[in-house]
Amino acid sequence: MDNLILLPKNQEFEELSAKLGFSRTLFLETDAVIIEAKTKKELLLKTNRAVSKKLLT
Repeated sequence: MDNLILLPKNQEFEELSAKLGFSRTLFLETDAVIIEAKTKKELLLKTNRAVSKKLLT
């Protein structure tokens, strides 16, 4: 099971996640992107921008 931590990357949190049994720990700044949009069109546009900036694959 993965653990998504909405904090800056921290070795202590990564070690604690492993002790709690998580197989992988993801951090907001390095492993995830939050995209907010009010319409489907806006969401698609922002998603495409994130992909072009290589924030998403």
